[in-house]
Amino acid sequence: LPALPVDVAVGAMYQNFKLGDKLLDAKAIAFNVMGSRRYGHAVSIEPYLGLGLDSFQMDVEYDSGSEPVQISFDRENDFHVTIGTSINLPGVKLNGEFNKAAVTGFAGGISFGM
Repeated sequence: LPALPVDVAVGAMYQNFKLGDKLLDAKAIAFNVMGSRRYGHAVSIEPYLGLGLDSFQMDVEYDSGSEPVQISFDRENDFHVTIGTSINLPGVKLNGEFNKAAVTGFAGGISFGM
């Protein structure tokens, strides 16, 4: 979108994992919006910020021998914040980011290419 001062990315994900007929049923949903802005050309730095919502829900059902056991975990919703930057050099790209959500983490990477 040329009118915006930043590049914008929007993402959505749905995942459903089932094990057996009724043994395990887990569902995950995520929605995210990210914005970034590149400074420089051949050598550049590109800070970015992302906001999102992560949601997870799981049901378990099994036979313990004497009676069936049913467990339903309440849906857990967590806000997700990502702050990071990418450094673009000729042939090499470095990136690092901090994620704050249900689990806090750091990530880093290096890639090579022309």
